[in-house]
Amino acid sequence: MLRTKLSSITTPRAFRVLGFSISTSTVYSASPPHNHRVHPRHNPVILGGIGTLQAKDVVFSFKQWFKSSKNVLLMDRIFRILADLSPEEADAALALLRLPLSEWFVLDVLAHGKDVLSCLKFFDWVGRQPGFHHSRATFHATFKILTRAKLMSLMLGFLQNFTELRYVHRVRFYDTLVMGYAVAGKPEIALQLFAKMRFQGLDLDSFAYHVLLNALVEEKWFDAFRDVVSAEELFSA
Repeated sequence: MLRTKLSSITTPRAFRVLGFSISTSTVYSASPPHNHRVHPRHNPVILGGIGTLQAKDVVFSFKQWFKSSKNVLLMDRIFRILADLSPEEADAALALLRLPLSEWFVLDVLAHGKDVLSCLKFFDWVGRQPGFHHSRATFHATFKILTRAKLMSLMLGFLQNFTELRYVHRVRFYDTLVMGYAVAGKPEIALQLFAKMRFQGLDLDSFAYHVLLNALVEEKWFDAFRDVVSAEELFSA
């Protein structure tokens, strides 16, 4: 099994992330997330058939390429800070960067990261910043990182203690839990929470709804998939 290494860590250390004490020996015994999203502005521009492009298109393409390169350097710097500094020092160093915190930027950073622990540290740090609110998309990205790294015990512990995090009240509670348990390979718990929502007259938003359906298909819970779709049709009627 491949192991991710930190050049600055030679012995196991514990960090407080997402409300839990996490050992580096636990995180680095798992596979790296490899959750990169393909996006045009992350790829160099290949100017094939340049004669068919207008001058303004070429200029725009180069601007996008330089912007992408700058973002990659910034994200590399973020992960060096998270990997090499203590939590207090990292908080101060990240604050000095004056990062353009938005959902899109956070998703880009999480997708760029190859180090599971640093991704978790970044998610936790961002959630504590004034003016930024985690969305279901940023939670989902972090759930996928934990799942791909096979850190299921951490994932389930996080979900069980979800309400204790300071930034939880800013997202729809049940939507995030249903989504989290679905991604964690616990469709039975996700369906129980979904049923509880319906009993209270609540419904999932479209993002969490599709995450749940995709998870049911992946787990081969086809009967449950049909039941959820039928229930959604009745609920929406």
